[in-house]
Amino acid sequence: MMSKSSGFTFIELMTTLAVVAVLAAISAPSFSEMLRSHRLTTQANLFLSQMHLARSEAVRRGQPVMILSNSASQDWADGWIIFTDSAFDGEYDQNTDTVLYEQSPLLNHITVQSDSNIDDWIAYLPTGYPTASGNIAGSGEFQLCNTDSGSTRVLRVNTTGRPEITTSSNPC
Repeated sequence: MMSKSSGFTFIELMTTLAVVAVLAAISAPSFSEMLRSHRLTTQANLFLSQMHLARSEAVRRGQPVMILSNSASQDWADGWIIFTDSAFDGEYDQNTDTVLYEQSPLLNHITVQSDSNIDDWIAYLPTGYPTASGNIAGSGEFQLCNTDSGSTRVLRVNTTGRPEITTSSNPC
C-alpha cells in the first residue's frame, strides 16, 4: 500500500520562484526611484529643522543667529554653519560666537541653491523675523534637488520667518 505524501513538487517550487523573480524585477526600478525621493525629502526635512533651530535659538538667546553657506555663494551643497552672531557682522568669530550646528557637505547628487533674496546667508533676529544677505526682509527660497531623478523640494522662508517645504514641478 502506497501512502500519499504531502508537499510541493519541484515544478511547483520553480514556478513560484519564477513568479517571485518577475515581480522583483518589475518593482526594482520604482524602488530605486522611491529611495532617491526619500533621500531628498530627508535632506529637506533636516534643513527645515535647522531653520527652526536657528529661529528658536535667536528668540531664546535674544541675539541674532546666522545660517552661513560654507561656499560663500548661492550654492549650499558644501554645507553650512549655524551660529550666534553677537556682532551681527555675518562672520563667525570663535571668541564671541557660539556654533549651534555645522552641516557637512551633502550627499552625492543632492544640491541646494538659494535664490538672490538669500544669497549666502540668512539670519534670524531676536524677534524671530529673518533678514538675509540679498533681502533685508529675509524672505526667500532654497531649492533642493536630486540630480539623479530631477525631483526638487523648495524650502520657503516667508517675511515672518516661518520656513516651509513644498514640492516643485520644475526639474533641476
